[in-house]
Amino acid sequence: MRRLLTIVFTIGAISTLTTGRAQGVKGIQESVARFWRRIAKAKTITYTMKRWGYDLDTAEEPAHDTFYVMNTYVVKAQRPNRLAIAVTGGIEREVNIGGRRQRQFRNTPDTIYINNGKRSITLLTGVRMYKTGHGLDALNKDLSDLAVNVQAYWTFHQDPMYGYVLVPESLAAPSPTVIYTFTDPKSPDLQQRIYFDRKAGNLIQASDFDKDEKGNWIERRRQEFKFWDIDALLPVDTFNVRPPRNYRLSTAFGSPSDVRSLTGGARLSRHFN
Repeated sequence: MRRLLTIVFTIGAISTLTTGRAQGVKGIQESVARFWRRIAKAKTITYTMKRWGYDLDTAEEPAHDTFYVMNTYVVKAQRPNRLAIAVTGGIEREVNIGGRRQRQFRNTPDTIYINNGKRSITLLTGVRMYKTGHGLDALNKDLSDLAVNVQAYWTFHQDPMYGYVLVPESLAAPSPTVIYTFTDPKSPDLQQRIYFDRKAGNLIQASDFDKDEKGNWIERRRQEFKFWDIDALLPVDTFNVRPPRNYRLSTAFGSPSDVRSLTGGARLSRHFN
């Protein structure tokens, strides 16, 4: 049984990245460098990301843990400063507590976030509510909850590979992926791994690991990337921030960051800080 997860963090917590050029990182494979060059030059970028985590309800059960898809995100971006994110999944359930039934929402509920550069809107589709927010200067500077969850601050950064080290074993012929790791000397029991399709170079996974009591690396969370589409023609209303007519304005509904996951170790981000 995995040990009980203990320390709280927000998925995709943010840290500051050091500037540089991805192509100049020692050991980066050409297919991976080519992928990042395409991202850097693209006018529009779309992808899907699945966010994985542990079901904490099974954490105390002997020899039983569940690692599952918590949410699926569909991301559409247009340079320099337009971003749209649709979140599907989330769990709605009724729980009997002390003889009273309560409705609970787990993970991020069905949500749509749109930022057209000048202002943003967040739609909570399950309850037909919305809230408005600020605009955006650049794709990697959107620090809203959903943008952080989909790694926008990292994937659209000018040097996303800074600090990562190639895993030589991943270049062996049978391996379909190229793997890089990042470890902070101040946190030797934490490690981040990013995985790329060996042939196409596309980013396919980013995972955070920590060590258990026996010194084994345990995956604590995962972001799975799929369906990259570069320079696709997006519908004209992709970044429309006008509220739908049957939604009501609210400043009361909670943000996705209110949903926390527990993990052993310390606070993690795509780069350690």
